[in-house]
Amino acid sequence: GYLQVKVEEGSFIGGVLVVDEKGVPLDFFYTDPVKPDRLQFIIYGDSLANYLKVDVISCKLIGMPKDKPSIWFVEDDEILQGADRLGVGIALLRATNLPTLEGVGTVKQDKEERILVQALELLPPMDVKFKGTSVEEIAGLIVELSKTMDVLEPFSRLKEALLWIYKNHKSS
Repeated sequence: GYLQVKVEEGSFIGGVLVVDEKGVPLDFFYTDPVKPDRLQFIIYGDSLANYLKVDVISCKLIGMPKDKPSIWFVEDDEILQGADRLGVGIALLRATNLPTLEGVGTVKQDKEERILVQALELLPPMDVKFKGTSVEEIAGLIVELSKTMDVLEPFSRLKEALLWIYKNHKSS
């Protein structure tokens, strides 16, 4: 599943997109935009954005799909760092321009919770930071999904959907 929280004009809006192995949507949920007021900024200080992204929006969204994914893919390091509070496996995925590794399925462990995964033969490896899951589980999932879909592509659909929802919510 894909989890994203966007900030648009000071409002926070989040969504989850659960897809099958071909990238076809199975479930989609979103939150209405949350616009913190001045008092919340004062009371929460620098912790406000993280609190809204992880404890309010992400926590609500990951509980919504009927069939919950074992791992949520994200692009936001703040949500990744909140994996312990969310109680789920989270992987932050990034494309790289690094040279290819030995072969498909090759995993190079960079740090304890960071790996490079060679998902496809001719493309650069994927940079993956993760929490709440194992190297084997996350690498296996990425390699398996990459056989039938672009693993990063659903992020763009989710971003576009959230922006559309925000604009339509704002105009109503």
